[in-house]
Amino acid sequence: MELAHRLIVAMRMEEMMSNAIKGMAPSMLDQANMFPGALPEKERVAIAKDVTESMHALMSKMAVLMNEKGPAMYAATFTEAELRDMVAFYESPTGQATLTKMPQLMSQMTPMITQLMPAYQADLLGRLCAREKRYCRLAKPKPAGGAS
Repeated sequence: MELAHRLIVAMRMEEMMSNAIKGMAPSMLDQANMFPGALPEKERVAIAKDVTESMHALMSKMAVLMNEKGPAMYAATFTEAELRDMVAFYESPTGQATLTKMPQLMSQMTPMITQLMPAYQADLLGRLCAREKRYCRLAKPKPAGGAS
């Protein structure tokens, strides 16, 4: 269990979760704008603030839980040898550099993912519509002027 605890500490779990939030919120808003009838900019900014604050609160709680329950989960999932190897990696300069640089790398990947989202959403809505007609309305553009 000590190795699993060292791994959680070495992985800087709370920092990692916080960085994940910073990267996800803008992407979530970009995705929301891809749907017909996207929100006005002022509303988007307000919602972005709410989403970010809500996600930070959730991730803070998640970080506490991971520090409390994470070591047992890691110890149950990985062998002692695997944990030893992961601890050695994450405690090493390369492991720490990986944790430091990963958010930057992920932020560079976000535009690629965002670029793929319209095709993904269209495919998903098409599949949902084919399965259940009530989803078809989501795939149709809303008329100008906000009428339904």
